[in-house]
Amino acid sequence: MNATQLGCAPEREAVPIDCSVDPGCGVVDGIEMLVQLAMQLSNLWTGIVPEEGVFRRAMAEALGE
Repeated sequence: MNATQLGCAPEREAVPIDCSVDPGCGVVDGIEMLVQLAMQLSNLWTGIVPEEGVFRRAMAEALGE
């Protein structure tokens, strides 16, 4: 996994790529990265493959969505 602070507050600097040029290069937000990381760590810790929906609901609830 990799992340960057480009485009984040407070500076909101422009992202230096044109996403319309290569649609094969997707952007994943931090929430998706956190859900996937939590699932992997939960699996490593417990040995149980977690349900993705459980993590997504927990994230939505934590964000007040």
